[in-house]
Amino acid sequence: PDIQTREAILEAAKKADRSAEMDDQLSLAAGAPEGFDEFSDFSLSLLKDMAEGEITLTDGNLEVSGIAETSGSYEDLLQELSGEIPGNGKVVGNGIIAPVADPYEWKVEYDGEEAILGGFATSRQEIEKLDSALKSVLPDAKVFNRMRIASGEPEGFSGLVDYMIGFFPDLENGGISLSGNNISMSGAAKSGIDQEAFRQKLENLPGGFALAENTVQLPEVPEEPKEEASSAEIKSTAIIGGTAQETEGQAAATDTQGSEETANASQSGDDGSQVAESGAGEAVSAENTQADLPVANPYRWSVSKIPAGVTILGNAASREAADAVVDMVKNTLGVGEVSDRQIPASGAPENFDIVREFVTRQVKLLEAGQGNVIGNQVSVTGRAKNENLRNLINRSVTTRLPDGYAGTTNIVFPKSKIITATPVEILPPVAKPYRWSVSKLADGVVVAGNVASEEKGEEVISLVKAALGVPEVSDQQTVAGGKPAGFDAARALVASQVKLLESGEGSVIDKAVKITGRIKNQNLVNLITRTIDTKLPQGFTGEVNISVPESTVVKAKDVEFISEEAKACQENIVNAINGREIRFETNRAIIKPESEGVLKDVTDVALNCPEVRIEIGGHTDSRGRDAYNQELSEGRAKAVVHYLEQAGVASGRLEAKGYGETLPVADNDTSEGRSQNRRIEFKVIQ
Repeated sequence: PDIQTREAILEAAKKADRSAEMDDQLSLAAGAPEGFDEFSDFSLSLLKDMAEGEITLTDGNLEVSGIAETSGSYEDLLQELSGEIPGNGKVVGNGIIAPVADPYEWKVEYDGEEAILGGFATSRQEIEKLDSALKSVLPDAKVFNRMRIASGEPEGFSGLVDYMIGFFPDLENGGISLSGNNISMSGAAKSGIDQEAFRQKLENLPGGFALAENTVQLPEVPEEPKEEASSAEIKSTAIIGGTAQETEGQAAATDTQGSEETANASQSGDDGSQVAESGAGEAVSAENTQADLPVANPYRWSVSKIPAGVTILGNAASREAADAVVDMVKNTLGVGEVSDRQIPASGAPENFDIVREFVTRQVKLLEAGQGNVIGNQVSVTGRAKNENLRNLINRSVTTRLPDGYAGTTNIVFPKSKIITATPVEILPPVAKPYRWSVSKLADGVVVAGNVASEEKGEEVISLVKAALGVPEVSDQQTVAGGKPAGFDAARALVASQVKLLESGEGSVIDKAVKITGRIKNQNLVNLITRTIDTKLPQGFTGEVNISVPESTVVKAKDVEFISEEAKACQENIVNAINGREIRFETNRAIIKPESEGVLKDVTDVALNCPEVRIEIGGHTDSRGRDAYNQELSEGRAKAVVHYLEQAGVASGRLEAKGYGETLPVADNDTSEGRSQNRRIEFKVIQ
């Protein structure tokens, strides 16, 4: 609404971020709502808690969007926007999101008595929900909630953390943590738990998430007493998943003649070699064959790569095959140690070994993550170094698997950070004094003096062209430092006043403004003087030195060319208007319906004097930018011309002119005076 508020807004914006460049596109206009100063200051203060964002004020309504600087800043912003807004403002749109966490983390640490809930959640409501869920499964524990709000959560995050909290009733102590899509577990399980159900629950994690590490110690299951085998039985020991199991079978066999002979127990290893033979009644130690192994359904395998190391889980055809897989993983990933938790089992789908190696190569491209093969379903999850690697893995997993296999990926990557060499800043020379001027001469407009940069110089030239309404300007500006605060606002104000001169110059030297030249009449001198006295930025001084030509005395013989018909037409228009006003919608060139009567009467007069031409002049008060007022006055004059043409007045007889605020008939400092200056004038011309 005024220069002082403009400076206050710019200062409030600077406080939000001192390092940011300012692009001031503010313009002066009336109509600010009550309390606008407080409202705008409060709104701009929100920016200090935002990494990036946008604030829009429309009258007394506030819309804000962007990303909070920190989790704490996000909650501060929500609290500020939920309270009473200064300046009678109202929040109509809140699109602020929490900062993005990468990787997205969540964890619970439980020592048997106290539990600490940490990491991120998507909202305060989500944090409170998880707090209640943990307290409900650990009713005797003291829970400390240290979670923070962040965005960037992996798909299915809410369901996953609910699912993981469900493990704590089975734990004496332990920890569960999530990093991206990878889960790690540790601790000790309670005695008496259903171990198979516990394992099944781990194997059936919600989609998209993978168990990267599990060091939970399960309680030992007491062995049942075994019956002694008869001498007619043999016992062969097979090692399955690291646990000794016994199989029983009859050692005696009867030949076709019915004679009883000693049978040789013989088995083959995976490599086809024969193992030791034994006579009847003797225990035989043998490597398990594929026929002896349990069938895994589904057949599964995974390799995970996390900062703590590489872990292999799942099934292999034999112990030797598992060792070969370990060597393959070490060579592919280039690591010296691997935690091997493979269990021999039969039931592998066709090409399973090929797929296992393929998955390992994809995991190699990840910074951290996991590759899984469950039956014929392949998934790769984790974090890649950049988008290109993410895309490469996506293409490979979805297009290069053997027939019968299907693959999915869920891979995140950090936003690219462009690192450039720090430029050596070459500062322009400091101008003392800092000066600028715009001259309106018979042969054109000249702009001279100092600007902060080449880009700023181009902005100033555009400003001058718009303010003075000229297509070309002679640019004689030079780049220099040392610009005083408020100099740009003073420069814009000077250009708007030079526009009103017939010829002359406006200058700013440090904080001293001066307008000199020639102008049409004293009213315009008064207008410029008031503007310079009241609208300069704080700390600036102004001087006006403008000459006005002596009034020309029109002799009787000089007006003899004006016909009697023209005089009569002018007088009849004045009488037809009879003090009434042509009204327009606020700040628009649209005639209000209540003006129909006066325009109809003017039309009747114009049709009755067909030999004269009529100028329709539009005028405004001094509020608002000069260029805007000029455009508005022209638009309103053209709207009246259009009405008269539609009513039957020949278009060749009508001329629309806009005078903006340049020809006031009353004082613009009063409401009554401004009302008189907003007008349409009809002038009959020969």
